[in-house]
Amino acid sequence: MGLSIKSPVQSGQRPKLKPAVPSLQSGDHLTLREFRTRYEAHPHIKKAELIEGIVIVSSPVLHVQHGRPHAMLVGWLMSYLIAIPQLDLSDNATLYLDKKNEVQPDVLLRLPTHLGGQSSLMENGYLQGAPELIVEVAYTSAAYDLYEKRRLYARMGVQEYLVAQTHEQLFS
Repeated sequence: MGLSIKSPVQSGQRPKLKPAVPSLQSGDHLTLREFRTRYEAHPHIKKAELIEGIVIVSSPVLHVQHGRPHAMLVGWLMSYLIAIPQLDLSDNATLYLDKKNEVQPDVLLRLPTHLGGQSSLMENGYLQGAPELIVEVAYTSAAYDLYEKRRLYARMGVQEYLVAQTHEQLFS
């Protein structure tokens, strides 16, 4: 005697559909939890940040305008790290600042907490708190790197913030 299994449709029940997780769009106003859920559900999005509760989805990275200057800045900071090996250098690491702000700076340099630093490594491997130095390469992102991010980083206690404006060939 065979076992008869009816699908929910055959039994008169409605199938429970799992709602699709919306993608991230620049300008969305989200909580950190909503942002994290959407970001993790859409791995094709390579870089997105939550700045004061507003989503910023970055455009693809161009070699000359972003990739090359980024590599040069990492090289510069690597030489600094060689001179002061107690420092911790990170490239494109996710950084939790508070409940409304998750950023992914191009480069950051931090002093570990046991040496008096302000940021720390969380159990899940992410960083939290204000690192001592944040560096951004801005080609298409200067509009928010120089304003919203600058204000955010100052409020959170980042001691040094450098923006390399590659389109204008400026450092500020």
